[in-house]
Amino acid sequence: MEANFNDYTIDTIDIWPYEAQQFLSENRSDEHILHLKSILENLIIKTRKEQIQLNKTITIEPFVTVADYDNDSNKEYWIRHVKEFKNATSLKDQVRLHYFNILDKGIDSFFSLTQEITIDRKNDDFDFWFAMKLGQYKDGVKYISNFLNYQLKVSFKRNFQKMEGFLILLICQYEGELLSEKVVKITRNWINKESNSVKEKKQAKNEINKGEEIEKPIHKTFYLDIVRSQPSILKKETAFIEAFQILTNNGLISLDTPVDNFNAIFQSKPLEEGNFIKWIGTLIELKWLIQQICKKGICSHIIGIEKWKVAQNCFLITADGKWRKIEKHTQISNANGATKNKKYIDAFGVKIKSILNLPSDNT
Repeated sequence: MEANFNDYTIDTIDIWPYEAQQFLSENRSDEHILHLKSILENLIIKTRKEQIQLNKTITIEPFVTVADYDNDSNKEYWIRHVKEFKNATSLKDQVRLHYFNILDKGIDSFFSLTQEITIDRKNDDFDFWFAMKLGQYKDGVKYISNFLNYQLKVSFKRNFQKMEGFLILLICQYEGELLSEKVVKITRNWINKESNSVKEKKQAKNEINKGEEIEKPIHKTFYLDIVRSQPSILKKETAFIEAFQILTNNGLISLDTPVDNFNAIFQSKPLEEGNFIKWIGTLIELKWLIQQICKKGICSHIIGIEKWKVAQNCFLITADGKWRKIEKHTQISNANGATKNKKYIDAFGVKIKSILNLPSDNT
């Protein structure tokens, strides 16, 4: 019998005829075929009993019983099989019969060894059946990956780590016996390929998670310390409007920016992109402004690189004549250079400190 390369399930109907032929061709040992015949016979009877007890469709039936002899319904057929069974004195003769005799609930019955029973991981001999099925692919090695992929999905529920350990032990147990050299080689290649794929996916996932952790700031605005306890304080302070005008009148913030938008970057609610502050100064000037805001007593809870990420959620800059979000926080943190406008940013800081009753030289 030729192997069935297109069905990736592990089924006794594919395995017994193939293994029997291998034995008759002297490619299997006596010990192997005796072991297979024994566990297959037990599995057939066990499966039949389960079907009866659980009221399932009975797929395993004896093809002739002693009752057929007693009621004369199939007497000659019974006698013929009894004679064949008694005359099969050698192991090869017994294998050629492809059936066995057993007392089924007290009824003397003959069952075919060619039964359709799917083997899953719950089977105590799963590794043995798996090895026999995998071994069949020695004449169809191009199908091995398909078979292993199917088993990874169905039998191992996509748990590659479990299947990898299983295959390593399987190779150790059956290499050279049921698994040929080329089957082992391709199986190992599949293990290595899948292992690398799993590692790459895990690394990519970690990088994505890490990236999300890095790129997403905890805070979305420069929520001032004092605004937390006095939400409307900036709207009441003339000094805040004056601080804002220092930036707009000296070419740092676009003149069409409403003061309410600027006030919003110091509140708790995140800004919509349409309300972002249009920054027309340089990136180094924006860096100085953020440093003025994130000082002790002003916005002291935003520290480290977090302040640059918050700025990404509050300011727009121009690029190619269009207003755009700041793509990377490092565009701000790594900015350098000098400008005459630093004095205006310092003056802005003095105004903010006056609102908070902080000394003007506070750093």
